[in-house]
Amino acid sequence: GMGDDIVTGGLSPINPTLGWDQPLEVGLYAVARNAWYQSLMAEQQQQSGNIDSPSKQVFDAAMNMCMISPSEQDRYVLAAGSALGRAGLWSECLDLATEPASISTYGPSITAAAMLACIESARYNEAIDAFDYFMSGSQSVASEWQWSGGNITAVEPICRDLALTAMGNVSRGGYSKDARHMFDVIMEEGIPLSCDGLIGLMRSLENDGKWKEAVELLDRFVASNFNVAEGKKWRIVPNVVQLQKDGINDDLLASEAEVSHVLEEMLASAMRVCNSEGQFGLAAVLCTIVNKTCFSSSGYVDATNNDGDAILGAIAAMLQKNTIFEAYTHSLYGLGCKRIAERLINNREDVDTKRIVQIPKRLRQNLPMAESWIGAVRSIDYLLEAKSVIQLEPGDLCPESSFLFERGLVRAMEYCNDSNQPTAALYLFHHAARTLLPNEDQHLTDRFKSFFGMGKQADQNPREEIFTSDDSLDFSGIELSDSMMATIIGAYIKMGRPDQALSTYSNAISQVESPRLMRQSSSNILEVLLEIDAGKYVNSLDDRISIPATFITIAKHLADNGVWHEIGEVYNQARRAGCISEELGFIAMQAVNESELVEGKIVVCRNIAKDVSNTIGVSQDEWIKSRYWNIKRYVGYHYARLLMNWNDHSTSKKSELIFAINEMRSCSNQGALTKNAPLMFIAQQGDLYSTGLSDRERRSIVNLILEACVEANRSNLLQKHTFTAQVALSLRTLNANTECIKIVRGLVARVGRCHHQVAMEEAIYAATEERDYDSLEVITNKYEESGYDSTRLHL
Repeated sequence: GMGDDIVTGGLSPINPTLGWDQPLEVGLYAVARNAWYQSLMAEQQQQSGNIDSPSKQVFDAAMNMCMISPSEQDRYVLAAGSALGRAGLWSECLDLATEPASISTYGPSITAAAMLACIESARYNEAIDAFDYFMSGSQSVASEWQWSGGNITAVEPICRDLALTAMGNVSRGGYSKDARHMFDVIMEEGIPLSCDGLIGLMRSLENDGKWKEAVELLDRFVASNFNVAEGKKWRIVPNVVQLQKDGINDDLLASEAEVSHVLEEMLASAMRVCNSEGQFGLAAVLCTIVNKTCFSSSGYVDATNNDGDAILGAIAAMLQKNTIFEAYTHSLYGLGCKRIAERLINNREDVDTKRIVQIPKRLRQNLPMAESWIGAVRSIDYLLEAKSVIQLEPGDLCPESSFLFERGLVRAMEYCNDSNQPTAALYLFHHAARTLLPNEDQHLTDRFKSFFGMGKQADQNPREEIFTSDDSLDFSGIELSDSMMATIIGAYIKMGRPDQALSTYSNAISQVESPRLMRQSSSNILEVLLEIDAGKYVNSLDDRISIPATFITIAKHLADNGVWHEIGEVYNQARRAGCISEELGFIAMQAVNESELVEGKIVVCRNIAKDVSNTIGVSQDEWIKSRYWNIKRYVGYHYARLLMNWNDHSTSKKSELIFAINEMRSCSNQGALTKNAPLMFIAQQGDLYSTGLSDRERRSIVNLILEACVEANRSNLLQKHTFTAQVALSLRTLNANTECIKIVRGLVARVGRCHHQVAMEEAIYAATEERDYDSLEVITNKYEESGYDSTRLHL
C-alpha cells in the first residue's frame, strides 16, 4: 500500500478550514496530483491493476486525516472533492461517488463532494446532472445508492445550494425556473443559504433574461438584510460547509463584508439583465437606491463643467465595483447620455474599457431624453434623501409633509416617463410610496409588489414568497393624489399595458368620493379608452369630471384618425362644460376646414375664435392677430387670411409680408425673440418674388431676408437646416450670391460636422459663379468633412 506521507500529504489535520489558501485543500490537491501521476505511470507500465484510482486515494487520505477529529469528517470529504476538481479529476470523483459502496465508506457528503468537484472544474452541467441523479428516487441506481446508506435529508440542503451555484454559471441559461423552485423550498423550510448559492440564483435569472424576478429578488434581499431588525434577516452562511451543521448560530453566519459582497454581485447581475432587456432606467435606479440604502451616499455628483454637463455617479460607493460601473455605464449609453458615460470612463483608470466598448454603436449616442434623465437622477436623489430623513422621525407624516413628499415622487416619476423609462417610474413608486403610509398600515406595502404585475392579493402563502404572478393593483385604504395616479397610468400606457392602466384607474376611482377629484387621471386614461372604442367613450363623456385636457385628447385622437365630423360635437361638449382652450379651438378650426361644409366655414371659424378669445379676455380680432401663424398652420392660408380680413387675393400676400415684418421688428425693438413662423415666411420671399422685380425691389427683399437671419441667430433658428436651406435658396434666386456665401461661411466656421447640406450646396454653386475660390475651398472642405460627396454636384 501507500506510505503515510502519501495518505496525509505530509500534513497534520490541525486546521480543517476549507479554502484554496488553506493547508487542508492544498495538501489534498498535492495528494490528487501525486496519485494521478502514479496512475499515469502505472498505466504506461501496464501496472494499473495494483494502484487505487486517484479519487479513492484522495478520499482515503481525507478519511485518515479526520480520524483525529471525526466531527469534521464532512469538511475533509468536501475538501477532497474540491481538490479533485481543481486537479481536473471531476469525472473520476463522480464515478466513485455513484458507486453504491462509497456511501458507507465515505458518508453522504461524498455526493456534495462530487458536485463540488464538477463546479471547481467548471463542469456546471455535470454538477446539475449529479444533483438530479442523487436526489431522484426514480433512478434505479440512485435508489440502490440510497439503500446503501444514502440519506437524502442529510445531504439535500448542501447539494441544493451547490446546484444553485452551478445553475447560475451555465451561461446559456435554462435553469431559472428550477432555481426559483429551489429557492422557494429553502425559504419555506427556513434553511440558510450560502453566498455562492444566492449569487447563483440571481445569475440564473440573468442568464434567462428574467429581469422582473431579478429586480424583485434584489429588492427583497436589500429589505431583508439592510432595512430590518436582526431577527428578520435572511440567514446567509459564507459557504456550503456551514449548511451541514445543525442549529447554526449567529457566529457561523456571513459577516457584513461577505453580505456586502453578495449585494454587489446581485446588483451587478440585476443591472446587467435589466440593460439586456432594454430597462436602462430601471438598472440605473437600482444602483442609486442600493447605493443610498446601504451606503448613505449621494447617487451623483453635480459637477458642472464648461459644457454644462452633470457628471453622474462619480462618487457613488457602489460604482467603485468594476462590474457595477460597467453596468451603470451601459445604462447611461442606453439612456442617451453618451457624453456623461464617456466622461465617467475617462475619469476611471482601473476599469477595463474593453467590455464597455463592446456596447453596440447604436446605443452610444447623445439623445434629447438625456436631459430628462439628468433631471430624473437629481429628483430621485432628493427623494431618497427625504425618505431617509422621514424614516428617522417617529410617528406618521403630517399632511403637509406627505403632500411635499408625494409631489417630489411625482416629479421624479414624470422625469422617468419623459425619458421613456416608465418601468423605472413604477419601481420608484414601489420603493418610495410606502413612506406615505401610516405606521399601522405598513402591511399594505405588499400591494405595491404588483407594480410589475407580480403581487398576490389573496391566499398569501405564509412563507416569504417572492416570485408571484398576479396582475391587479389594490389601492384599498391608500389615498393617492390625482397627479400620482395620473403618473402611474401614464407609465402603464408608455409600457404598452392599457389593460393594467384601466385596472389601476378603475381600482383607484372606486376609492374616492367623487370622480371630479381624479380629473387628471381621467384625462390620462382617455388614451386607452379612445383606442378601445372612441365613439362609445365620446357619447358617454361626463362633463362633470372633464377638464380641458380631456377634450383636447379626444379631439387629437379624432383628428389623427381623420374623423373630422365628430370633432364638432366634442367642441360643443367642451363649450357646455366650460372647457374651451386654444388648442381645442385650433383643432376645431382644422375640422371645419376639412369638413364637407360648402358654405359658412369662415363664419364657424369666427365663432370659434370668439369663444377662445373670451376665455382669455381679449377681443376676437386681437386674438386672431396674435395667433395668426398657429391658425394658418391648422386651417391653411386661405381661411387664415379671411379671418385677418385680407379679402383681396391679389394683395393678401403683400399684407401677410407686411404683417410678418411688423411682428419681427416689434419683437426686436422690445428685446423679445421673434417666433419662427414669421422669420421662415420672410426667408421664403425669394421663391415668391422670383421674377418681375426691379433692382431696388430685389435689394429690398434681400435685406429683409438678411434682417430675418439676424433675428433667427438670436433665437437659434439659424442653426436649423430647414431655415438655412430656405435662406440660401431665396438668396440664390434673387442673384444675391455674395450674401449667400457670407451666411454659409458663418455656418461652416463652427467646429464639428455641419448639417446644413442644402445651404452649403447653394453656397458652393454661388462661389463657383462668383469665382470666389477661397470660399469655394472652405465650404467644399467642410462639406466633405461632414460626410457629403461633392463629386455629385454639377459644378
